[in-house]
Amino acid sequence: MYIILNLPKGSAYSHLNRHTFKVKETFRTFVAVDVDGATVDFYPGEVIVVDFLKEIQSAYDAQNWNGNSKALAFLQKYAELNEVAYSLEYNCPS
Repeated sequence: MYIILNLPKGSAYSHLNRHTFKVKETFRTFVAVDVDGATVDFYPGEVIVVDFLKEIQSAYDAQNWNGNSKALAFLQKYAELNEVAYSLEYNCPS
């Protein structure tokens, strides 16, 4: 998953706004990225998820087949906070 930072001006990392980062780890309420060698956490309201629909469908599918729901929980919170509408498809494994 990739995110674009969208922080308030007062944030210590606001100079990185509009920069894209690969997510290092996803938690239920935040994502962690590598910023100049340091792991930094960002909340759903501070980021823009690149290709949100693809990411939430992938997280939904993963949660259904391996029980990992951290990414799905984060993306659902992101959608709620940012008023993003979406729908998911039930994909059955072959």
